[in-house]
Amino acid sequence: MVEEGPRLLHLKGHYPEVLPVLRYIGVRLVPHIPHSLRCEASRRMAQDWMALAREEGLGEEVDWAYEMLGWAMEWSVLHGIAEVRTPYFKVATNSIASKEKWTVRLEGNVPEDAPRGLSYPYRAPAKHSRTTQRSSRWKTGRAEKKPRGTPGLLPSSGPTPHPSAIHA
Repeated sequence: MVEEGPRLLHLKGHYPEVLPVLRYIGVRLVPHIPHSLRCEASRRMAQDWMALAREEGLGEEVDWAYEMLGWAMEWSVLHGIAEVRTPYFKVATNSIASKEKWTVRLEGNVPEDAPRGLSYPYRAPAKHSRTTQRSSRWKTGRAEKKPRGTPGLLPSSGPTPHPSAIHA
């Protein structure tokens, strides 16, 4: 555990099998909320459940759940609303009331095909190189003036007719 701020914890070394943070959408491998994210008894229970599910032909589903629980995630709570952010989606649900935001970041995998974002747990935005040549209209320090007119209408060839002439 690494404390990054007064109300921000960054957790490393937890067992994905015991994470309760995706229980809001039904993704969990233990039927309870463990007392610790490194609980050996809960981990053994999850491994037993995974083995039983595989025997029953649910191996692919177990792999999906284990992969999702291994993603980098962030759980936060403020004013009774909890938010779980994963590399692919966010979940909002009810939780304990708090006047200040509390955040727990869980270290994990961020898949290569996950969308990019500006903050944890998203992949960093792609860096684009700046062009070496600027547009010619900016070389003089001012943009080229464009003709004014009513947006969406073609410029007229003469004066605008009086409205009574249009509706006649």
